[in-house]
Amino acid sequence: MLAEPLPKRIRYTRMAQDQGRIAGVIGSHLLERLAAALLDNGLSETVPLPDISVALQFESNGVDCAKALGGASFDFCWCCQRCLDSVSLTIAIDVDVVLSHQPKVIERIDFDQDSLLLEGEFVSVAELIEDQLLLALPMSPKHLECEGFGLQASTQIDEDKKRSTLAESETEIEEGRQRPFADLKAMTQKVD
Repeated sequence: MLAEPLPKRIRYTRMAQDQGRIAGVIGSHLLERLAAALLDNGLSETVPLPDISVALQFESNGVDCAKALGGASFDFCWCCQRCLDSVSLTIAIDVDVVLSHQPKVIERIDFDQDSLLLEGEFVSVAELIEDQLLLALPMSPKHLECEGFGLQASTQIDEDKKRSTLAESETEIEEGRQRPFADLKAMTQKVD
């Protein structure tokens, strides 16, 4: 069963009075900053932008104040930073935002509570979820376990180079010139 598309804007004051709920999908192309971040996924640009599943409930939270509760999620493919294959990850957020068009109401809200100062009685779904989705994106997407990842025979340090570098560092220490990171160079060199 296909999910219903969400409206772009919601009259949050009416939804809060009625304790209304909405559920459906919104195309990520409608969230411009999120779409730009997803297009920079390390794969070809042929990966389609996902639809975002959203479920929200609105409650009255005092005079000129409403609260939106719920969540949003989507699946997307990135380039794994370990093995460079594609990795599909689910991005999910919880939504807990106080909405008001009165600056004084927003000023009284606790500092750890997310809030959104609006110009009128409408809020766009993008405004409710885009910032939190951007913060939930992986900085370094990767598989939990990559096949073949780790030290392999082709990437191990050549033993002769390791021995010669250790001998050089011992000679430098004997001459009074200590180089504490000399062994690190040997560890980072790879067999050609």
